[in-house]
Order: sequence, then structure tokens, then C-alpha cells
Amino acid sequence: MASIDNSPGKLSIVADSDEALAHKLEELNRNLSSDTKAVNFAMAPVHLSRKASTSSLVSSASDESRYTPNLNGSTLSTGSDKKHTRWPSFTNAFPSFLNSGAGSAPLSTMSLWQQWDSVINNWDLYSKKKSQVSELIKRGIPDEFRPLVWQLYTGAHDSPLKNAYHKYLKETSPFERAIRRDVSRTYPKHDFFKEKGAGGQTSLYNVMKAYSLHDREVGYCQGSGFIVGLLLMQMNEVDAFAVLVQLMNEYRLRELYKPCMSELGVRMHQLDSLLAEHLPDLYTHFVAQAFAPSLYASAWFLTLFATAFTLPMATRVMDLFIAEGMDFILRLSLAILTQFAPRLIQMDMESMIFFLQQTESTEWEDHGRILFETATALKLNQRKLKKLRNEYLTVRSQERGEQIELRRLRTENGLLMQRLARMEEDNNYLASQLVDCNLQRAQLAEEVIRLRGSVASMYARESTATLASASEPSTVSALTASASTAPASSSALPDKVPSITGVNGVSATSPDSNASQLGDMC
Repeated sequence: MASIDNSPGKLSIVADSDEALAHKLEELNRNLSSDTKAVNFAMAPVHLSRKASTSSLVSSASDESRYTPNLNGSTLSTGSDKKHTRWPSFTNAFPSFLNSGAGSAPLSTMSLWQQWDSVINNWDLYSKKKSQVSELIKRGIPDEFRPLVWQLYTGAHDSPLKNAYHKYLKETSPFERAIRRDVSRTYPKHDFFKEKGAGGQTSLYNVMKAYSLHDREVGYCQGSGFIVGLLLMQMNEVDAFAVLVQLMNEYRLRELYKPCMSELGVRMHQLDSLLAEHLPDLYTHFVAQAFAPSLYASAWFLTLFATAFTLPMATRVMDLFIAEGMDFILRLSLAILTQFAPRLIQMDMESMIFFLQQTESTEWEDHGRILFETATALKLNQRKLKKLRNEYLTVRSQERGEQIELRRLRTENGLLMQRLARMEEDNNYLASQLVDCNLQRAQLAEEVIRLRGSVASMYARESTATLASASEPSTVSALTASASTAPASSSALPDKVPSITGVNGVSATSPDSNASQLGDMC
């Protein structure tokens, strides 16, 4: 037996017959049909998601082709042969249930499905009670409501950026080549993304291209593709883009993807400190193996475990990340290390890297409930986390100052090296010129010596020629003829002839003897 107490603000179900229950439900629906808000919401077009059931009821701005929904809702394919249990599908009942009036009753008296129906129908009220909605997210989100919940909770449902999305697609991004290269590497086993150039890869490319143009400081980072892919499994391109922008800005994801990646360094430092506090033995083992958090946890934070977990677990991580932010990823990382600490202590570095970086691990899925429960139960001291953040940023700032000084010194050193290189070039040139000058000087010296020799030879030849011309026979004959034609004169001047001929050492008084002397001279 069951009956319904439909007094204002209260909905309770007690024992009564099924027929009476149906009658009461019909009566309740008729009473609520005058509620304009409920009627308008119920008449809103229902869009099906890429994943399985209902998609964005908030936005229908995009007319892109959708992933064929699985209306049965019994299983969810992850691209492998293994099927994963999922929430039962309420797709067929979803539109009519929006008028059930569940929002008029306290959440504590409703089923989980009814609670989410009430929250979505009364979001203006519950948007001011985020802590209450966050607790509800921890209990779970039915697949039918997930696209809506992600948009509503992040504030993307009424984002003005939806109007700018198609404008971005018409522009050219400097990252287009890198995005095209990585698209096929994102969820390569998933049916929606594995076909090259098909709808899934095209949507993935479009959203990442649009964001690279929207946030030019971040541009494109490969890890963001897995987050975009997860969003596209739940909603259309426009809604996925709007949610992505909110995650980047409000949840500080963009800080992880900036070129300097300072936020990632902060999280690695926090994880390392928490590991030393909560798991000192494992921390000691990691230190001994020189196994830094950046070697195994970077991908966890950059992809929100989308590469490490199976799709159902990765979707659940996104639920809790939206509810609690990056601190949940930190707690989940610590929960994984806590769960597998006994095994990790027995491994060397290579084995630990292989174990902690495995993708879509079914072994981790077997421990999924424990991991999520441990992560949820962990309480982190926010004051300590802030202190660790400031500590890291201070050290990073000092290192940055040292790096700036080092960069300045390196620049100055480079300039000095350039000057030194130019001086060495000049020195080599001058040395070469000096060698050439010395060679030319030696050649000139040889030429001078040769010329001096030539001059000496010329003078010698001229002297020889002069002597030869002075001793020719015609000269002697002329002297003899002159003597024979003027005997008087010769006899009259006996003392002068020797003095004249004596100049060449020839005696004029004895022609025969003179001829003999000239012959000897020749």
C-alpha cells in the first residue's frame, strides 16, 4: 500500500496500492501543470549526447552531427572488448518527469535521480548552494544529467563565448598542424575518435583550434585534447568549448598549460611534500631511486587522469574535479600512491614508471571504489598547501632571478666571444698580411741582390770592353803611321812620346816591343 502526502513543500510516499499511486501522481501532475517555469522547461527541446543519453538541455546552438546515442543505456563502450556497467537509462522517461514536481520536496526525501531533477529545474536556487550540489555530485551524477550538470556547475550554460565559437573556426591558428598531428592520438581506441577525418576527430580539432585562438598565451597543449575529448563525449562542440573555457579560467587549468608551467611545478611540489608526510617509507624509496613526481604524476594533472583511467573512471574524475577543483586531483594522486605503496616499494625505477604510467588500467579500475573513497576521505590542510605554494614560488622566483642573471651573463659572454672571434679574425688577417709582407721583402731582397749582381756584371763588362777597345791593333797602326810621316817631330820630341804612350804602358821608342806588349795584354 502507498499514499502520497502532497502538502505544500512536502512529497512523501507511503504504503498504498499501485493504482492509487498512479492516480495520485496524475493528480499531482495536473496540479503542477499551471507552473509556468515547469511547463516551459518541460517543453524545451531535448538533445541527445554523443555518449549515450540526453545532452545539453541548456544550449542547442550547434547543429553539428552527433554521436549516435545508445538509448538502452546498459553498457558503455571504451573502445575495447570490455564493457563497463553504467547508470540505467531514463532517456524515454526524462522529458515527462520534468513536470513531476520533485523540486517542491526536500532533497533528503528523494532518490538520487529525483534530487538531480530538482536541482536542474531549480538551478537559480541551487546555484547559490554550491556546497550542497557538490555533496550531491560526490554521490554520483546520472548519465542523463551529466552534460547539464557540467555546464550549470561551471557556469558555461549561458557563456557569451558560444557566439564567438564559429568565428574562431573561420580564422587560422598557428597550432593547426600540431593539433592535426595529435588528434589521431587522442582516444585512439574509442569509436567516436578512431576514424580518421570523421566527426569525432573533426569536432576535437575544431574545439582545440578555437581555444588556441581564444587564449593565445596558452595556445595549444597536447594534454588538453583528452579533456576536450571527454567533453565531446557528453555534449556538442559549442557547449564543450564553453565548458573548456570555464575549466581553463575558473579552475586554473590554463596555469598548467602555460609555457612556464609554474602551476604544474606547484602541484608536483605539493604532492612530493604530502608524500613525505603521509607515506615516509615510499617517499624514501622514491628519493633513493631518484623518482621525482614529475616522472609519473605530470600526465595525471595535465589530463585529469584521462590517459591513466578507463573512460567511466575518467568521467567520474571529471565529475569530482568540477565539484572540488584541482585539490581533488592532488588527493586522488595521493590515494593511488597509498593504495599501491606496498608494491611500489618493491620496484625499481623502470618498473615504477611502467606501473604508474600505464594507460586505461583495468587493474586500477578494480580498485576504483577504494581509490575514490580514499581520495574523498583525505583532508588536506589548505593553509599548508598555500605555504607550499608560496615556498615553491619563492624558490622559483629566486631561480628565475638567478636564471635572468645567468642569461645576462651568458648574453654578455656571447658578445665577448663574438668580439674575441672578430679580434682573432683580424689577428689572423694581420698575421697573414705580415707573412705576405715578409715574403715580399725577401723577394725584394733577392731582387736587389740579383740587380746588384747584374750591375756589377754590367760594370765588369763595360770595363772589359773599355780595355779591349783601348788595346785594339788599329790604334797601334795609327800611332806607327804617324811616327813614320813625321820623323822630325818624333826625333824632336823624344822625351814626350814615352810619356804619351806610357799612359797605356807602351813604349813609343820600340814599336816591335810595344806590339809584343799589346799582344801579351790581349
